[in-house]
Amino acid sequence: MATATVGADDGPLGPVSAALLAHLRDLVRTHGVVVWYDADALGASLLDRLTDEAAVVRWRGSHWAARKDAEEAFSRITDAAVTAGDRRLLVHVPGPRLAPREDPLAEIALAGCCEQLARADVVALALRDQVSGPVLDQLSRQPVSLAELDALAVDGTFGGGLLYALAGVGDEVGLAVRLLRDAAFEERVAARGLDADLQAALREGLGFAPDPAEAPAARRRRLWRHVLFTELLARLSAPLPALASLPALPDAARDRCLAVAQRLRAEMDARAYAVEAREVEGPLRPALAAADEGNWLDTLPALAEAAFARLDPLCAGGGDLEAVGARARAGRASYWARQKGEQRRWEVAVRAVELAQAARRAATEVAAHQGAPEAWVRRYADPEHGWWRCDHLQRQLEEAAGGDDHGIPALLGQARAAYQAFAADLAEGFGASLSRSGVLFGDLLPQTDIFHRLVEPDLARERVAYVLVDALRYELGLDLAQRLAAELEPADLEVRPAIAAAPTVTEVGMAALLPRAERGLGLSGERGRFGAVLEGRVLRVRADRRKFLSALLGEQVLDLRLREVRAGRKWRERAAEARLVVVWQQAMDKEGEQGQDETDFTSLARDLDDVVHAVRRLGDAGFARVVIAADHGFLFFDPPPGPERTVDAPTGGALWKLDRRCWVGRGGTTPEGLWRVPFAALGLGGEGDCLFLKGLGVLAAPQQAVYVHGGLSLQELVVPVLTLRLARRGPAAGPGLFGAAVAT
Repeated sequence: MATATVGADDGPLGPVSAALLAHLRDLVRTHGVVVWYDADALGASLLDRLTDEAAVVRWRGSHWAARKDAEEAFSRITDAAVTAGDRRLLVHVPGPRLAPREDPLAEIALAGCCEQLARADVVALALRDQVSGPVLDQLSRQPVSLAELDALAVDGTFGGGLLYALAGVGDEVGLAVRLLRDAAFEERVAARGLDADLQAALREGLGFAPDPAEAPAARRRRLWRHVLFTELLARLSAPLPALASLPALPDAARDRCLAVAQRLRAEMDARAYAVEAREVEGPLRPALAAADEGNWLDTLPALAEAAFARLDPLCAGGGDLEAVGARARAGRASYWARQKGEQRRWEVAVRAVELAQAARRAATEVAAHQGAPEAWVRRYADPEHGWWRCDHLQRQLEEAAGGDDHGIPALLGQARAAYQAFAADLAEGFGASLSRSGVLFGDLLPQTDIFHRLVEPDLARERVAYVLVDALRYELGLDLAQRLAAELEPADLEVRPAIAAAPTVTEVGMAALLPRAERGLGLSGERGRFGAVLEGRVLRVRADRRKFLSALLGEQVLDLRLREVRAGRKWRERAAEARLVVVWQQAMDKEGEQGQDETDFTSLARDLDDVVHAVRRLGDAGFARVVIAADHGFLFFDPPPGPERTVDAPTGGALWKLDRRCWVGRGGTTPEGLWRVPFAALGLGGEGDCLFLKGLGVLAAPQQAVYVHGGLSLQELVVPVLTLRLARRGPAAGPGLFGAAVAT
């Protein structure tokens, strides 16, 4: 005997299933024994839910087998049990009823009742007053499952019949989206004999006239064109003659087409949509490329390509940057910017406009600015409105461009020219202030005081990490601060400007960051080797600076490269007894010096992230206090300065150091365009002079000048100092440096 042995499923049912189940339960309770002829084999999924009402006999392939199982179950049921409702029987036959004389189950039915339910009967149980006669007739002829009937009822789509249930949608918009996204859907429609229903729905809902003789693939392609061309026609700001032959649709049909197009872009993979859209736009590509469309339209990729191609012509002759910027921002936010490679070129366009606009505004401000060198520095370094923002935008543009013009050479050229004009005006204005007032900066922090004022006092109380980053110009320091704040959430994070020791080269700047630099720094050119002089020692390279630290601070200082901190663990054992760890990073300066012809800032973001990671590891090792400082900034030229900004190097005299932005030595000539400043006027010890460019130029040299430093521009001279405190996770330090005694 095949009876149900599992318990009832109490999960939710659709409205048609629920009505059928309630009807069967009522029959069983009323008659005790029910033979259910399930004419369209809909209800097998409900049998488990009836086991709480009756013993259920399941079909095993023949009426005779069902009779045998039913007799076995029936023999166990007494009249008293049936009357008392203690036990009932349901026999399920997934098919139509046989003639009574031929039906082996007829005698079983005589004990209770016989119930035959076809598909239309099942629908009528639930929705008798909601379903029209023609729909019921259609359902009787179509192989619709019980689940599909439930979907029809839930979605309220019985008005559309089986077609909408098959698509799983409730309106013409959803139907069209399903058809356009699913190439096999139309075959399933045809297999159900619903092709005429589909044609009618498309014609009445979207104004699309299908051709009954048309192949499904051709009809689907034509529907794509109908939908996208309708959207294009509705949203173009000016008529396009190529679309003049399109029929005028009623407002409702047009709006449905627009809704279909929007849903296709929202729901389809962008690459799949692009394939279809490119096929559709084929005949229109020449017309779209020529149209000057003011509105942004996501309908077809040719529109985005044409919009991008018009950016450069709009810049011709110093065109309206506001209009170019609006178009570029719309393109960056557009659907087509999601395509591979598209986001970047739109980003480059936006960055170029932002730089050009900011540089022009700043140049106007520079022209009106007056004051001593200190006032220039404060205006440049203002956290909210400082001119450093132009340097920041320049870096963002070059990082995004990555050395490529991205098809907008005119726009990039305009942005770069605007930046260089701003930088030249800034250098000339600041230089004039220096020549009038001297290289004096009031109470601004000198680079030589950084260790004495910001590191040494804390060493008396705690362990300190001192991170020295080569070529960290001021705007990069502000960027680094944002990254540290986001990644580490430190306390007391502060960024302040400091004035680098001149000339702004590594030998001088790195020595100026060391202990005792506040007591005086000098320059030396002994035996043709240039270096800084500190406490009587000549410091030329990093090895000299390491020896100086070791001699001064002994085992309480640990000297590391930043890559050691990032990559290794052995340093932590050596750091256990150290009170001060000095970490050197030269990646940015090295990349700039070695990549003169192709420097594009693409590595700087990675370099900043390396510093953040190293600071995190220093905090883990117990260095809660962190000070980050730089030796000098830099200027970045793209394109490199031409002959009009190139100055011949001095001749004669004793040459100690020749850089693209300065000459250091004794005697010699002072060519036009250079400014001679004695060491003493720079606050440096020793006998000699520095020659600096008066403006933005460079000294003549064989190699191109793309990345340069050494001079007295604000970008070279103003460096950031970052101070922060991390949550202490490592061991506390022992006795302090410089004679301080601290409890552990």
